[in-house]
Amino acid sequence: MKKRILWAGMMLLCLALTGCGCKHEYDDGAVTKEPTCTEEGEKTFTCTLCGDTKVESVPTREHSYEEAVTKEPTFEEEGEKTFTCVDCGESYTEPVPVLDDEVVVTVTDKTNLAKDTQAGRYNDRVEFTFEVWNRTDKVVRGIQGILTVCDMFGKEILSVNCDFTGENIAANATIVFDEMGMDINPYIDDNVKLYNTDFSDLIFKYEVTGIVYADGAGQEEEPDTDTPENQDIIVNVIDKQNLEEDYSAGRYSPRVEFTFEVFNHAAKDIKGIQGVFTIKDLFGVEIMKVSLDFTGQNIAANGSTVFTGLGMDINEFMDEHVKIYNTAFDDLQFEYEVTGIVYADGSGMEEEPAMGTLEDQKVVVNVTDKQNLEENYRAGRYSPRVEFTFEVFNHTSKDIKGIQGVFIIKDLFGVEIMTGSLDFTGQNIAANGSAVFTGLGMDVNEFIDEHVKVYNTAYDDLKFEYQVTAIVYTDGTTENF
Repeated sequence: MKKRILWAGMMLLCLALTGCGCKHEYDDGAVTKEPTCTEEGEKTFTCTLCGDTKVESVPTREHSYEEAVTKEPTFEEEGEKTFTCVDCGESYTEPVPVLDDEVVVTVTDKTNLAKDTQAGRYNDRVEFTFEVWNRTDKVVRGIQGILTVCDMFGKEILSVNCDFTGENIAANATIVFDEMGMDINPYIDDNVKLYNTDFSDLIFKYEVTGIVYADGAGQEEEPDTDTPENQDIIVNVIDKQNLEEDYSAGRYSPRVEFTFEVFNHAAKDIKGIQGVFTIKDLFGVEIMKVSLDFTGQNIAANGSTVFTGLGMDINEFMDEHVKIYNTAFDDLQFEYEVTGIVYADGSGMEEEPAMGTLEDQKVVVNVTDKQNLEENYRAGRYSPRVEFTFEVFNHTSKDIKGIQGVFIIKDLFGVEIMTGSLDFTGQNIAANGSAVFTGLGMDVNEFIDEHVKVYNTAYDDLKFEYQVTAIVYTDGTTENF
């Protein structure tokens, strides 16, 4: 009996020294102490056979940092950005580079607008929303630059001029510009790609090429008006008016009209001024250049006169036209170069052609009046019309049955407006006599600039020439010239 007890005791001692004898099968374990960014955690594994447990450490986790600019950079000094762990409060700092861009432009959205003729949209259109950050301590009036749009692989789709004007941007502030974009030409692959690509798959870059501040800094200087050619005449643009299309008013497209004040510093009254009008944007970049004359009213010596209603119809498919229409008056610059002056005393005017040549001795044609007739459907006039009154002198000894020739109309400065064939028939012109012809003229096509100029120019500001090419006499004889 004692031997059995001793044997059992030895067995228990062996089991105590060597374990339970179980071939442990531990589970996947459970985290019994969460790690932090400064202290390890614990994971406990339990045997599924005997309940034995073991513990392993869990590595510390990474810091979870929040960042904040704790010192703003300037154009001369670096700033500072602080990173702080939200769990343990540990922090470190990194420098923020000095500012190298006075303005930062970010594209925040893209909108596709489908063609809608009722809304005046004759093509698909893409519009972008921009956030513009003025990082300077001065108010910005306008930004000039180039917008480059790339696909998600960084391949350029297109690059276009893109200016921000019309609203001031306060110092150290941001402003949103929207509805800026472009009409899509479906026959240009880059346009189609831009339209069809999702905003998130596009990359935008904006390069600032010019900044104009509200204090005038950065703006191109106005040309010196004290040069000799500008001493006699100064032309100031004092207003711009946008007129929407209005069929009832005979306006079949939008129109821009300017108001000019013209100063005559000469000692003589001026009847007309001929010149070139240049329109530039806020940054001094030329938008367009056109001929522009001031006629119809005299400008007194050492006085000034205001001219209104001078402008242009807007072709909505021409970028220059649209830019002038959409740009605020204060964001445009104007120049006027005088190329000719006609004084009220006749000086400065192109000399009339000599009437003493052989072909002109026999016939002299004078234009004695001009009449503008508005369209009148009841009278069978479906467009405006210009009619002239002519007095034709026959200096020959035979009655004339008909005269064939070319009629030339010039402006006050002798610049040809238009030329057309014109014959005088229907009544005989007695030998050494004269006859008056009325009702001769032309229907005015309002889409032809020359027609509109003839219609709108006062009779006294037009010059006329008539070149005789043939005369038929009542006796049947003919002379050709």
